[in-house]
Order: sequence, then structure tokens, then C-alpha cells
Amino acid sequence: MVNEISQGAGLGQSTTSEHLALMKSSGLLISRKEGKEVYYRPDRLQISKMLKTLSDFLTKCCDTG
Repeated sequence: MVNEISQGAGLGQSTTSEHLALMKSSGLLISRKEGKEVYYRPDRLQISKMLKTLSDFLTKCCDTG
């Protein structure tokens, strides 16, 4: 819930909502609404795909040898 995340992060509720919306739109989070409450969780499949893409990119572009 946004309130819990806001308190834990020490951010205002509107700032937290903006950050959560950005993470959701970029595929990092999935949300579900129950009444007035919105619950967020990581989108593990999407995050795994993003990490694989990043790993492949770094392997190809950034040879440190």
C-alpha cells in the first residue's frame, strides 16, 4: 500500500505514488486494487527479462579485457 511504502521510505504520499506509477509503467511492478487500496508487487518475469537484456548488452559492448 502506498501509505506503508511512503512511511517506510520517508517520502510523501504523492511522491511515492509517482515513483510507483513510473515503476509500473516501465514493467517493474504489477498492481491490484481492492476498494480504495492499491497493492504492488514486483513483476518477476519482466524484471528477469530486463536483467537478461542488460547482461547481454554488457557482455557485447563492454569488454574489459
